[in-house]
Amino acid sequence: LAYSLEGLPSPALTDFYLVPGIDPPYRGLAKLAFTISVGCDKETNPIAAIRDKARKAAWPNLTWQQAGEVYHAFWSYHARIDRFRCTSSWRELQFEESEIALNVIGQFVDLGLPIIPIHDGFVVQKRYEGELRLAMEKAVEHLSCPPKPVLKLSKPV
Repeated sequence: LAYSLEGLPSPALTDFYLVPGIDPPYRGLAKLAFTISVGCDKETNPIAAIRDKARKAAWPNLTWQQAGEVYHAFWSYHARIDRFRCTSSWRELQFEESEIALNVIGQFVDLGLPIIPIHDGFVVQKRYEGELRLAMEKAVEHLSCPPKPVLKLSKPV
């Protein structure tokens, strides 16, 4: 979304968080770096916040230097969307995400089909998965780099 809000094409990555300089086991740290960076303001030290949050989660031995390396590698690669860093820009990103979700829900309401939104996904009956894919694609077609919708099938309860 950040790239699209800037009118930029998406980077040549299969995964936004696997950037050069960040080993795959640290993908979660890169995601944490982005999440913390767009959620903080200029007065917050994002490296300290990354280290503190990571140490409470899956990386209890993460050093200040390692947190800084992940942070700098992530933002060096994604420098074209730097305006989102440490500006509390999460509001703008969440608003855009909510507009996409409302668009998908609205399409289902117009079709008279049931849909349940959950975080950044939707639950529909298996027979409506084609409609869901089309609705999600339509909801993001205005973006300069629309994400590819992924359907995750759940097991029947």
